[in-house]
Amino acid sequence: MKKSVKVYMVQDLILLTVLGVLLEGLTERFASTILSGTPSVAFALFIVFFAVTRWKLWGLIIIPFLALSTWLGGSLGEIKYLADAYDWRVFVAEICGLATIGVNVVFYRKHRTQSIITTTWKVILLIIFDYVLYCTVHFIVYRLLTSGSLIRMGELGGIYKVATSHFEGDDIVTQINEEFVNYCYYIEQGFIYNLFALAVCFIGTFIFRSQGIINNAVDKLVDDKKLADAEAEYLRNLGNGKSGVDSVAAEKTESETEESNEEAVTDSEKK
Repeated sequence: MKKSVKVYMVQDLILLTVLGVLLEGLTERFASTILSGTPSVAFALFIVFFAVTRWKLWGLIIIPFLALSTWLGGSLGEIKYLADAYDWRVFVAEICGLATIGVNVVFYRKHRTQSIITTTWKVILLIIFDYVLYCTVHFIVYRLLTSGSLIRMGELGGIYKVATSHFEGDDIVTQINEEFVNYCYYIEQGFIYNLFALAVCFIGTFIFRSQGIINNAVDKLVDDKKLADAEAEYLRNLGNGKSGVDSVAAEKTESETEESNEEAVTDSEKK
């Protein structure tokens, strides 16, 4: 039984959502420990890019689930003040930032999706454009939500015990001090830690492109249908004089017959 395009789209988006939520949540859970920072996106940028490429604006449906996974994973981090930085403002800012990837549809309409995806310099520029746009919108939305102004950073945080280390001669001395930690400082420098997400987007895109997976799903289904119809037509005509092989054989036989007739006429004239 053949699936309709809508059923195929729903199943595809559910699969991308589940995969993205798991990867994003686990990465954010351990990011603060490994990177000592708070990247506001890890795999979500690539997953949304992939979904929009396959299903255009329908691909944006998965964004709230990925943003929720980012917030939940980050809030479970082991470094307390970094975990506390993940609040509803980060959730809203990420939704707005990831939604900007929908602008890719404009480029996909003017130039066929496959034309962009299969041209290396085009897909590189598109990914960089998406990254810059995401970071810019994320920064603007988060700053407006925290300070109400674009010209000053918000002040959200609390008093935490922070470990600092310094050298005394050849020894490393660690001190633990209580100080005010501003969450906004760490979230707003996310564009640096988000370079990990940019690398994931590049690597994922080129790997899936080589497998022929990252494409416009509807166009791919249409192309596959045309190919299947052409193969079916060939098999139906095979052996009844209409197939490509039979046509070539018929042309060859006709050519040989004409050559034989010409030789016979020549011999007759000589006699």
